[in-house]
Amino acid sequence: MKKRLYGLLLLLTLFMLLETSSRAEEARNTLTDTDLLFQSAYALFAAQNYTEALPRFQQLLRDAPEYILSDYVELYAAESFLQIGEFKKARALLQHLATVVPASRLSADAKFLEADTWFYEKQYTTAIQSYLALQNEKRYRRHDRMPDALLKLGRCYEQTGQISAALELYHNERLEYIMTVHYAQFAANERRLAEQYPAVAAQFYTTDRLFKIIDKLVESGKAQDALLFDEMLRFRQLSVAEIMRAALQRAAILYAMRDNRRAIARYRYFVRDYPDSKAVPFALDRIARLYLRENDMAGFQRIYNQLRKQYPKSQQAASVIYLQGKELELQGRFKEALQEFNVFLTAFPENGLKSEVAWYVGWCHYRLRQYQAAFNAFERFARVYKKSYLYPEALYWAARSAEQINAYSKAAAFYQQLLQSGTRTYFGRLSQQALARLRAKHPNLASSSAAVTEKPLQWSSNAVFTTAAGQRHYAKAETLARLSLHALAAEEFATAVAADNKSAEQYAELARWRLRAGQYNRLARLMRERFLPWILSGGNNVPAEFFRLAYPPAYPAVVNAHADPAAPAPIVYGIMLAESLFDPDVISPAGAIGLMQLMPATGSQLAATLGRATPSFEEYAQPDVNIQLGAAYLKELSRRFAGALPPVIASYNAGEHRVQTWWQPDYAQDIPVFIAMIPYKETRLYVQKVLWYMQEYQEIYR
Repeated sequence: MKKRLYGLLLLLTLFMLLETSSRAEEARNTLTDTDLLFQSAYALFAAQNYTEALPRFQQLLRDAPEYILSDYVELYAAESFLQIGEFKKARALLQHLATVVPASRLSADAKFLEADTWFYEKQYTTAIQSYLALQNEKRYRRHDRMPDALLKLGRCYEQTGQISAALELYHNERLEYIMTVHYAQFAANERRLAEQYPAVAAQFYTTDRLFKIIDKLVESGKAQDALLFDEMLRFRQLSVAEIMRAALQRAAILYAMRDNRRAIARYRYFVRDYPDSKAVPFALDRIARLYLRENDMAGFQRIYNQLRKQYPKSQQAASVIYLQGKELELQGRFKEALQEFNVFLTAFPENGLKSEVAWYVGWCHYRLRQYQAAFNAFERFARVYKKSYLYPEALYWAARSAEQINAYSKAAAFYQQLLQSGTRTYFGRLSQQALARLRAKHPNLASSSAAVTEKPLQWSSNAVFTTAAGQRHYAKAETLARLSLHALAAEEFATAVAADNKSAEQYAELARWRLRAGQYNRLARLMRERFLPWILSGGNNVPAEFFRLAYPPAYPAVVNAHADPAAPAPIVYGIMLAESLFDPDVISPAGAIGLMQLMPATGSQLAATLGRATPSFEEYAQPDVNIQLGAAYLKELSRRFAGALPPVIASYNAGEHRVQTWWQPDYAQDIPVFIAMIPYKETRLYVQKVLWYMQEYQEIYR
């Protein structure tokens, strides 16, 4: 029943957000004969029925040359000509569009399609020139059509016998698009050419290039793909320095693949074979970290002692002291951890880890119930390390420490300081609750804290365009919306805003258009780029609509179909927003894919549990597949942790096996303590963020 009610509330919210002024609605409901002809032509075009769409577009060009969407008519007519092999006719229309209507937002599309006409006509030399011209134009570099254009450029090189140029292009673009869905296509083409033309590959893959690509692939979470290039290195004549570098790279590949035992062996071989290398401390540090992964504390302790004895002033000695302190803290051995952290600060006062160590000093004091010392440490941290990611937590625990020593005015001051950076953030909400509790017990504290400064939000349902260009694009957007082509309408509206004065009111209206079009990623980015202060802190004049746009119910039908009490809709939305900002095509450095950032191995296991085939790479990017599997994973984690959401969220990011060693049922009574015990920066911030987003969704759509 709750699930159905939540779904109804989401649908109601969407309906409310789709409302605009009655005047605009009346305009959209009035379709002319020309509009109807365009609508029918576009429907056929979208269905790839080009032979039937084309006569309608031609009729529009002939009978309505001044039609407001004439640039769209020309582009789609040209693409229809292209699809049926009428390349010259396609080019004539595209060149007319690019020269006669240069202000059209479609002018870039026309350039790409013109290059495609040469490609499909098999005029490869001319196509190469056209694609290179596009590649060299900085404004086109991030165009949606660029990856496909570059793949075609590579095929042109192949068709004209320029194999080396094709191989280089596939290689370079593989690295350029390494974090996108296009990576696989470039990588496959590169590998195909390398296998077909070994002599060309041998000349292209210099030793230095092989080293660089291996480093890049490992850094970008593509360690498995680095194995091929590592294999190439094995057949090269290398200098001693290069042999050492290759040995470290092979170990790094295994380290990144989490093949821990083999990685340990590789690093140990390095230490044994090259004892005088300056990289030995680095190799020892990696071995220490691998032992921690394997929960081999005896092995870690041996490396700890070796680094401190043989390389006492090294960065790696500092690193293992830090790791030792964190491990002792995780085990609840706070006194011993505190000793390690104090040793670190004494021996390495300028080390880059000093701010984190300083935070842990305060935290260990707090857990030892040495509240005055904890307060002193957190208060100093808040003064010295304002740019640290731990700064909000330091303020919070300074306040908690102050409460423990009955310094209520100081506690209130720190809570109030947290509110200045965001009343609606995770720690902002905790601070509001704490202040309410303190002021209820100590009413005199109410006047001791400064009020949070509010910045007025310029928010309106009427966006006015004052420039001729803005008005022209807005009129096109209105026409497209009237035709229910909401994605095109939103893009045209965005062009209108860019051509006008870019007011807050215009961006607010653009947000509504993005929602109507189902462009959730672009909506979320827009709201955070233009309205972040109000997302963080709200305000008395911030309407409810603002928060519904800041936290949109993305893909509501799919979410509602797969959410249940074990994976409620607010946490699904919170995970999606934190993981991908609602971008279905995003790929993480670790290889996680899509809206809920599923790892393929995890997705495969979940698919088997659900009785469905393992999704392909492309299927993982589909919202219905990604959300179904992501929700299934949340349900599995919920069962594992008896419904406790904080460890579920942490496990979604770091893996349940790690979180099981951190989580204790008692933490359910004090979630900030659990967050403070999380040893990974990414997971720590992730849990805060998802809890924050989840609460927003609960409040907005309750």
